[in-house]
Amino acid sequence: MNRPSGVITKGAIIMGMEEDVLVINKMMDDLLASLNKKSDDMESQSNAASQRAIALMIAFSGLAFVLGLMICFVLTRNITTGIRKVVQLMEKIAGEGDLSATLSTPTEIA
Repeated sequence: MNRPSGVITKGAIIMGMEEDVLVINKMMDDLLASLNKKSDDMESQSNAASQRAIALMIAFSGLAFVLGLMICFVLTRNITTGIRKVVQLMEKIAGEGDLSATLSTPTEIA
């Protein structure tokens, strides 16, 4: 059976659809690959930001710890210095009986 050249057959339509499906599948594969790459890039950026945040937290925690130790040292030293002066004065009063001994305070020194 001879068909005119302008007539589209069912087989030609199906072949054209198969080609379109292949093109669409290729485009979807390309899109999926692109999305996977972007996802991997974002994951690596997120991991890097997380590592920086952890490093900063550790650094600030260490700094706070050292600062706390310094404050404790200064406070302890100031308290024990005052107590030591009172103990020395009490020993002087008890040992020598010197009731004229005085204790100077920071306001009297200034």
